[in-house]
Amino acid sequence: MKKILFSVVCLMMVGIQSVKAQTPAAIMLMHQGNATMYSNQELTTAVSAAEAGDTIFLSNGTYSILSGLTINKSISIIGAGQGTVVSGDITVDLDSTTTITGRLLDAIRMTHSLIVNQNPGSIVIRKCWINIDLMLNATAGNVVLDRCYARYFMPIEGFKKAFSATNSVISQYAKNGNVSKTGNIIFTNCNLGSFYSNSSYNGNATFVNCLIGDLNNSVSTNSYINCGSNKYTNSNSYGSFDNCYKVTTGSDNIFDTDSNNGFLTLKQVYVEDVAATRGTDGTIIGASGGSTPYTLTPSLPTVSESSFTVDDSNRTLNVTLKVTAE
Repeated sequence: MKKILFSVVCLMMVGIQSVKAQTPAAIMLMHQGNATMYSNQELTTAVSAAEAGDTIFLSNGTYSILSGLTINKSISIIGAGQGTVVSGDITVDLDSTTTITGRLLDAIRMTHSLIVNQNPGSIVIRKCWINIDLMLNATAGNVVLDRCYARYFMPIEGFKKAFSATNSVISQYAKNGNVSKTGNIIFTNCNLGSFYSNSSYNGNATFVNCLIGDLNNSVSTNSYINCGSNKYTNSNSYGSFDNCYKVTTGSDNIFDTDSNNGFLTLKQVYVEDVAATRGTDGTIIGASGGSTPYTLTPSLPTVSESSFTVDDSNRTLNVTLKVTAE
């Protein structure tokens, strides 16, 4: 009997070890309620297999797309936060027959660039980290940036659609002479590090309730409402200023860089006019203000309402839960 019992235990241990040795699929493609699993090396395969309206979920891990990934269909790719790392350029290239009603990208850390070639409607990029360029080509459509980080924001010359960013952090607006003065560009409750040094290439933008580290080289076609900057009175700064003020930090930049992960964080800011720290929406200015403060932490479903009743006659407990997700 002891021998049999020992053999069973050994078999169980072997089974457990074999399960541990297996690498779980990191990608789940949801199509009409059916799930297909892929490994973390098959992101391009999953995108190719997806159909309009499908959602691709990515767990924490690294997804290498060194040859690049093109999104040319109305799908959503949703990660698990900054632990979901996509290594390679992502290009959005949607033809005129494609419509998107939800988020295109959410909760993903991109080590390279996000390039928008064309999209007939609006696309939403939410809680993503874009380590190099967020580039909008001349043929790009409307783009909404929601609580994101981007190192460089670059609307290329000829971009004429609408771009809006809320509660986002942009390290630098433009980085070369191709950036256009055209298009409807608005930043609300954002932190911006600086403008590109050539003042001819960063116009036609409106900034509301923003903190801007260096307004050198801003041009006359930019407008600022309830904004703070450490250099907005510089002789090289041009534009329309409405209730703007200077902030001081003891250095030339209002951002700190975390050496561990590269995140830009706001330094302790001292405002000359304390009353002006409130924006047009009644909250503090910058990415930490507004109704959706800056965070790259993904939104998880939460129980917003709950109730229960006891049915004595049937000896049952009836529970009602309302689960909501952003």
